[in-house]
Parts: sequence; C-alpha cells; structure tokens
Amino acid sequence: MAFAVQRQDAVIAVRGELDIATAPELRAALAEAIHTLPGTRLIADLEGLEFIDSAGLGILIGGRKRAQAQGGDLVLVSTGRNISRALELTGLTRVFAVYSSIPAANE
Repeated sequence: MAFAVQRQDAVIAVRGELDIATAPELRAALAEAIHTLPGTRLIADLEGLEFIDSAGLGILIGGRKRAQAQGGDLVLVSTGRNISRALELTGLTRVFAVYSSIPAANE
C-alpha cells in the first residue's frame, strides 16, 4: 500500500508505511493542522498504518508537543496489532491518549 496522509478538519488519516522516507509528509500535515486549528484536539487516525518506525514515532511526539504549545493536543486512533504493539513497546501508550475509533476520540 502506498503511503498517504489525508486531512479532514482535525483528523489526519495516515495510510501505508510511516518511516524515515515518509515522515516529512506527516510532519507537514501536522504542522498545517496545528497552524490552521490552534488550540484544537487533533486526531491522528493510524488505522490504515501498516508499519511505523522510530522516525514516525518521533513525528507523532513532536506533533503532540507543538499542538500542546498552541493550547491543543494530539491523540491517536489505533487498533491494529502492529502499531499498537509499537506504541506499547516504546511506552507511548503512557504519553498519548489512544482510542479505538474516531468517534471515541471526539468524546
């Protein structure tokens, strides 16, 4: 599956493999969302993500810090085993609020 980032309002959907080569595209999408929606709770929808490496995890962490600096936040939607396991192994489930669906993340 080809990598893709699509943004609809405060939801940024990520598909494919998020690695050092594709991470800049997500960084740009997060930066744009933070700039245009300051103070908003952004949702990174990782349901279509097949793989994430340390560069991708770093982009998510940096995005959350930038969102919080603007009075907002960045939360994740992830139920896929591979991505959820990566978040657990790196301790990021203690850093991010992780939800099972976009409606749950919006509550």
